[in-house]
Amino acid sequence: MWSIQFLNGPLKGQSIKINDQDIVGRSKNCEIHIPHTSVSKKHCRFYFKKNKLYIEDLDSSNGSFINGKKITTLQVEHGSQLNLHDLQAIITGDDKKLDLKDSTNQKSAEDNVTKFDSIKGLINNKIENVLLPGVYKLPEILDFHYVLGILLIGFVLIMTSLSYIPLGTLLKSSIKKESQKRALGISKHLASLNKVYLQKGPRAAISTSVALQESGVEQAFIISAENNRIIAPLSEQGKFPPENINNLFVGIDKNNDYVKQLDSSTIIAIKPIQFLSASAELKTLAYSVVIYNMGSLSFSDGRALSLFIQTLFIGLMIGSILFFFLFKIISYIFNQLNKQIHTSLEKNEGSINIPYKLAPLQKCIEQINNILNRLAMLKENNNLQNAKPELIYDKFAEVNSLVKLIGHASIIIDYKSHKIISANSESDQLFSGSLLHQEVENLSDQSLKLNLQDLLERSKQEDNVSGFIELQDYTYNIDLQLLFGLRSVDYALLVFTPKE
Repeated sequence: MWSIQFLNGPLKGQSIKINDQDIVGRSKNCEIHIPHTSVSKKHCRFYFKKNKLYIEDLDSSNGSFINGKKITTLQVEHGSQLNLHDLQAIITGDDKKLDLKDSTNQKSAEDNVTKFDSIKGLINNKIENVLLPGVYKLPEILDFHYVLGILLIGFVLIMTSLSYIPLGTLLKSSIKKESQKRALGISKHLASLNKVYLQKGPRAAISTSVALQESGVEQAFIISAENNRIIAPLSEQGKFPPENINNLFVGIDKNNDYVKQLDSSTIIAIKPIQFLSASAELKTLAYSVVIYNMGSLSFSDGRALSLFIQTLFIGLMIGSILFFFLFKIISYIFNQLNKQIHTSLEKNEGSINIPYKLAPLQKCIEQINNILNRLAMLKENNNLQNAKPELIYDKFAEVNSLVKLIGHASIIIDYKSHKIISANSESDQLFSGSLLHQEVENLSDQSLKLNLQDLLERSKQEDNVSGFIELQDYTYNIDLQLLFGLRSVDYALLVFTPKE
């Protein structure tokens, strides 16, 4: 909700709610009625646009001022000060939506937006005020190419470290699968070699030596399916296998191949040795069991370090190439700037051009071109002044006489200090006293002060500006004309004429 609180005048101390299309004025038909002669009948209007509060001046006699500046249309912020001639008021409120069809959903959406904006603002604040100042400080401590190199090396180190995580996981998984395939393959080969001896004998020919000769095989057994006792090797014949192996035969499908990871480096592979029975059914007589150690194939710390170093070396090689080209591009910009500025100063030509599509660089070049153009103009003016003798005289007497000749109220203001340095007798009658030697900022008449400040501000863009003011129940036009002194604008002539 928006409201306007008056600080003086007939509504002093009152706070009035602001609605859409509310008109402020002296007329009784206005939504915000102010019975005061300095306020026009319809002075200004409040309205809402996209949930923002705006104020529009309705061609009032004395103008509408927000925070000391004369306005025609302006968005109003919380806490803005409104001046209507000598009346002062404060506008308070917020820019929340006034009419909501679904207030609950809208409130939730606004809360989400507010939270997002607050988080975004917090992150931006941390980056701008905490992180970046330290980064900006680096080129002051170290040579710039060292700073660039440190940033690139840091990038390579971070990317190499992060890339190692998925790569290491992938390699471990691949090695594990290959080791399981190899262990099962050895177990199948061992089963095929001993299958005939299990069926036809002699049992003494059953052996696991072939499997034990394979790299990575720690133990190999031929185990009876009937009583789970070891058949081979002969040195352990009749014994039960180790407990961790014996427990595996409980609850598994004894007619299919079986592979399991016992720990991070040990794999067990079991292959059933089957025959056709008299009833033409497959019957499992024994199992070929291989205990396989991944050993040299496992992804050890040494291999991980080797992989990291290799990846880091490749990253540094590519980073070095990027560093070379990046540093050359940055150096080229400043070398060209230096060269073109030097040439422009020598030849008195105020223009440089580097066609890089970088907005901050182009703004910098634009400012440099402005400075070079001004320097070129100064040199030309100095040359012209040196070519003929300089006439030095004070034009104050001239402009002072000009004021006396004007038939309407007129004053002269020093353009630099904003001090009233000359006034005719008509102005003394109009303002009920002399304004001579007073500064515009210290005038007691707020309406006159604000109008003069507005005209002086606008005169920075235009040589001739005008306005109007209500004095002694009459409306006067104010015309401002800038007057040159010795080398620049030194005076502002203001003439007050009755409005027809």
